[in-house]
Amino acid sequence: MSQKKTKVDAVVEGERYGAGTGTAHVDHLSDLPDALLHKVMSFLWAWEVARTCVLSRRWRNLWASVPCLDLRVCCKARHRRLPMRFARFANHFLLLREVSAPLDTLRLLSSPTSSVDDDSMPYSPKYDDDREDYCSTDVDMWIRAAINRRARFIELSHHPRDDAFSDLEHVPFISCHLKHLHLSGTMLRDKTLRQLSSQCPSLEVLELKECFLYAPQISSASLISLTMVECRIMADLSIAAPSLVSLRCVIPYHRAPSFENLGSLATGTIM
Repeated sequence: MSQKKTKVDAVVEGERYGAGTGTAHVDHLSDLPDALLHKVMSFLWAWEVARTCVLSRRWRNLWASVPCLDLRVCCKARHRRLPMRFARFANHFLLLREVSAPLDTLRLLSSPTSSVDDDSMPYSPKYDDDREDYCSTDVDMWIRAAINRRARFIELSHHPRDDAFSDLEHVPFISCHLKHLHLSGTMLRDKTLRQLSSQCPSLEVLELKECFLYAPQISSASLISLTMVECRIMADLSIAAPSLVSLRCVIPYHRAPSFENLGSLATGTIM
């Protein structure tokens, strides 16, 4: 009798945890709270996040409030094939999000194409032959959307197939939420750096890699960490940041910046 009970108990345990063939599966993952599921989804590309809506009713609308949006296509050796009509997908992804859901993080690449064609059609994008059907105008629009949705971290990386530097002149960097900005392969003019200095009062971390700087000054009372790696400084540049704790200035081209009012500096690397 005890042996029969043992076998029955084993079968019940197998059904409870989905062991064996033909047994019921318990979806423990879907039982997790939204915050943990959003954390899991933050490691996926945006088009992978969108596909989770077909998993179950529990997942149907989770994508619409995910706080991290990763639109990067190429990451060093890892090249991800884009979904068809990528620009249309990204626009819909942002448009159909929950209005009240903040977009905490945006990661994207600069465009492999130019937004300028010729004099007769100045705003006609030139798309390439590899399905990367987006241009710099789209990139600017996605960054503006992230700023409007209270993004705290924005990363714009240089596309490996982009011959020109991206230009953010038409993006208004006016935000009381932006805390961390990472830019590579970007042209930064005086207007943009003045906005980052005076119109982003919460900006604490600014990372610039292989950027062109056309501005006389970076002056920020909130900046805590500044990194400049292999940037091309095209005009005399002074940096004034009284709250700056960490500074890295590695291999500046053409000119070296001058520094003012760095009384809080704790660590610095200048090469």
